[in-house]
Amino acid sequence: MDVEDLKACATGCSPPGVEKVQFCPFYTMRDYQEKSDLVLLPYNYLLDPSSQLLKPGSLANSILIIDEAHNVEQVAEDASSFELRQMDIGRCINALGTLAEMISRKLAVPETDVSDSNRKGSSAPPVSVAQLLLLQQSLAKLDEWMSEFELSAPTENLRHPHALLSLEEVTEAFTACSDLSRTRKSEAPASLIDDATPLFSARGKPLLDRLLAACMQALQDEGAETEAHIEKHVNSLDNLRRIFNVWICIHAFEVKNQSLSPVS
Repeated sequence: MDVEDLKACATGCSPPGVEKVQFCPFYTMRDYQEKSDLVLLPYNYLLDPSSQLLKPGSLANSILIIDEAHNVEQVAEDASSFELRQMDIGRCINALGTLAEMISRKLAVPETDVSDSNRKGSSAPPVSVAQLLLLQQSLAKLDEWMSEFELSAPTENLRHPHALLSLEEVTEAFTACSDLSRTRKSEAPASLIDDATPLFSARGKPLLDRLLAACMQALQDEGAETEAHIEKHVNSLDNLRRIFNVWICIHAFEVKNQSLSPVS
């Protein structure tokens, strides 16, 4: 059954002679995957860290056959790579600044008629200005760290000026740039710094995800009210979220591999 037939069957639009039932194609196929003798899929799904199909034990007692494998090296490289430019960081800082201005203006407007249920902007924003400033501060430190590198000239394989770093060096830099433990509690909500968890770290990822999601939601809400063109700001923050998701997956995969390596 191909994807189109599966979708039609799941939504009750089954071919003639097939009983019409409704189910979730994703969860159904995920359950069947554990019981199937043969699974066909694009091999980039196996190599993508975010798919988690290559977690320890997932392919135990299995035979893996890759067709047209001449592209597998490039697919593996792309799946285990991410690009973070100073331009991306600058766009995110601008997006957070725009949102902070929106929220500040909104909070400065007095609630003259709280009984008016049609009044726009009466609810509290999902993110505070203090949280925005903390995220801005972390991004500014990351931008400063990137500015310190002496970039190598472009090569045949790397067409742009670049610096080659180990995963450990990147992890240490991300953690140091977003370490909130040195921030005075008077400058930040206690909920953000009580556990002293850096935002750009494996432990800080859930908090970063919530914060970025709240920022994007607030931008969309404020943009809908003011009819401002905020799509570019939302896209910048969503791109940052995806970049850190890829990095976290690569980091977690590397940690698992190290834990499974035999000790000599």
